[in-house]
Amino acid sequence: MEIINAIFTYYDKLLESVPVTYQAMISLALLLILIWNIYQLIKSGHWIFIAILIFMLPGTWPAARKIGEFVWVIIQGLLMRISS
Repeated sequence: MEIINAIFTYYDKLLESVPVTYQAMISLALLLILIWNIYQLIKSGHWIFIAILIFMLPGTWPAARKIGEFVWVIIQGLLMRISS
């Protein structure tokens, strides 16, 4: 999680000079883009190949779990920045 902390530290420094209302709008836009990309992945049907890969190669499960945790922490971080 050190990487995520570094990313959000850089993100906070980058938006430091921007007014708070615009910071919330930027965070909301990034969150919507992330959710839209996840939706497009599910809609396109490529998730089936990912599920088959995870099922057929059990060694990929830890990597998939880490990616899921990473995305979830990013979503939580963006939501926290939107609410503040």
